Amino acid sequence: MPHDKQFKAEHGKSFTADSITIMHGKGKIILDFKRTAPRFDQTEGDSRHTVITEHEPVVMNPKTAKMLKNLLEDNLENYEEKFGEIELPERGESEDEEVETHGYIG
Repeated sequence: MPHDKQFKAEHGKSFTADSITIMHGKGKIILDFKRTAPRFDQTEGDSRHTVITEHEPVVMNPKTAKMLKNLLEDNLENYEEKFGEIELPERGESEDEEVETHGYIG
């Protein structure tokens, strides 16, 4: 008699990171993905600018981290073959764009 096994996979929410910090300790590699966004609060003619940073850390063992490295290398190579070379800014340069606001809802 066959055994019926059912698996259920739930998809998490998407997170778009604009920076990453990588740390390591014995037996683990931590990828801390960060998203930074400006927030403009306006109350009674006074406005306040706040920068909000959200973190989504991913902790993995070194073997899994190395497999991720290999997968990233393969995928980046395929990406560049299809879309052209990814140019990186010089060290210390920032790609941050100035944020202009013409109104805020939120």
